[in-house]
Amino acid sequence: MTMRIGMIGTGWIAPQHLDAIVLVPGAEIVAVAGRDLAKAEALARPRRAAAYGDWQAMLARERLDAVYVCLAPAAAGPVARGCAGRVRAVMVEKPVDGDLAAAEATAAAFAAAGTIAGAAYHNRVRAVVGRIKALCGERAPAVADAWWHGGMPPPLWWRTRAQSGGQLSEQATHLVDLLRVWMGEAVEVSACAAHGFMADVPQFDVDDAVAATIRFASGAVATVHTSCVARDGQEQDGIGLALRARGWEAHLAGWGLDGSIRRAGGAVEALVAEKDVYRRQAEAFLAAAAAGDAALLPCSFAEGVATLRLTRAIDRAAASGKPQRV
Repeated sequence: MTMRIGMIGTGWIAPQHLDAIVLVPGAEIVAVAGRDLAKAEALARPRRAAAYGDWQAMLARERLDAVYVCLAPAAAGPVARGCAGRVRAVMVEKPVDGDLAAAEATAAAFAAAGTIAGAAYHNRVRAVVGRIKALCGERAPAVADAWWHGGMPPPLWWRTRAQSGGQLSEQATHLVDLLRVWMGEAVEVSACAAHGFMADVPQFDVDDAVAATIRFASGAVATVHTSCVARDGQEQDGIGLALRARGWEAHLAGWGLDGSIRRAGGAVEALVAEKDVYRRQAEAFLAAAAAGDAALLPCSFAEGVATLRLTRAIDRAAASGKPQRV
């Protein structure tokens, strides 16, 4: 059976998903919608899809089995809720919203409509993530470190707190999500933020850098730190994760999360990242949609909401200077 797919959004991430979807047997991209019709047409034309300047018109005119919502966090919520019950399945790019209460309302709308709803935390389909989760099940890590440091992405919405939520919620959310996968749910966070180092950037009101400490229900702790102060060419060790348990350590680096596991005694297991992670995510999402089984999703929308709850608690801690319960 052919799965008819629509895309809402025309930013950087949209073509990553579109290029992956066309590699999934039985999947067909039939429509692309965006506020800028010219951008929608540029994405739709080479894929022989229809272009729309209005996502609601797309839903009204097209018979769609699944929709990807790839919008800035502040814009995603109303659109995602508008898809609930109108298509079989919806994939929402991370973070799933800019506001926790709105994200919870969207989750409730999906549940009430019976919509198969996923959150696009693509790292969840990586074999390395499952490998480390199994290792955590054998011997839980006591401490972890996660970091994401780089330059400032160019879109204005990214550096506007009301639209993106800030760097920790928009980029380092990938790492926070993995800490939840491996270490369980958090109960308390502390954080501080740096400001004044990006004064040369106009209309910049997100944190320059954030450093946070997370305490998990298991008793384990983790640190997360992130910044956007780098200029072109200066980045070193920009993305990384390290987990330490009594008997093993895991170190991962870069966008692909290549790395290794070292056990007590010195035995080393290499971890090599997949190059087709978006295709793997699309395959899993569309399989869940075809089967009508949310259990097949790599990351459910509800899981995306849980990760947003944790990043927002960190943001509150940084803003207030006080620990926050999660």
